[in-house]
Amino acid sequence: MTVFLSLPSEVLRLIFQNCHALSQLSNLGLTCKHLHALYSDNIHSTWSQVGKRSILAFEDAVITSRANRIALDHFDKGQLPPAPFPLDQLPTSAQPLRAEDIKSVMDWRHLATCIEIICLNTTNWGREVTSSIKPRNKFVASFAGWNTWRERLHRSIYRMFLLGPVLCRVYQEPLVPAINQPKNFLVQFAERKEEGPPPVLSRTEMDYLLTFPVFNMEGFETHEPVYGALADFFM
Repeated sequence: MTVFLSLPSEVLRLIFQNCHALSQLSNLGLTCKHLHALYSDNIHSTWSQVGKRSILAFEDAVITSRANRIALDHFDKGQLPPAPFPLDQLPTSAQPLRAEDIKSVMDWRHLATCIEIICLNTTNWGREVTSSIKPRNKFVASFAGWNTWRERLHRSIYRMFLLGPVLCRVYQEPLVPAINQPKNFLVQFAERKEEGPPPVLSRTEMDYLLTFPVFNMEGFETHEPVYGALADFFM
């Protein structure tokens, strides 16, 4: 052990970065104070390598994690998420990985894995995928294709959860009290929905909501400012 710890820090960092599994990385980092300090000081460089090998759609998991943290931080302050949403600050190329990123990414990974298991075992399309694509042995040639399919599934899951914080403001803003909001806007809406025949919205309420692009389905020319940046980000 003494000989191992006497290796130059550059060599030890390379050993961290070449761990094949998260368990190896964790165990190595917890071996002693020296290695734990080295791990803590090099989270970005280490996880940039190991995370991509060990967590499906790792970059998307980081992006979704950061986006949701931004939204929650604003909610804690009694504010809606920012507009425009800072998409350019989400990738690992924009901000180095930190300890809180790693913890959050592990939670998102767990959620994505749970969704995958539920879909594969409780839906018709999931059972078809399991029987037609999933290999019985991880050493067969088709295993690489199965991992590619799983990575795409996890990426789509993360991106669905990215829509929430990014578009939260534009969908919630029409419901926030405003000077030009109609009097008694959506008052007793639940009772109206249960008791009265359609439409449950008054003409004034409808006209007000239609001034917002997210509620004006036919105002295509107004949609690009709302969805364009997110569409470009996904491309």
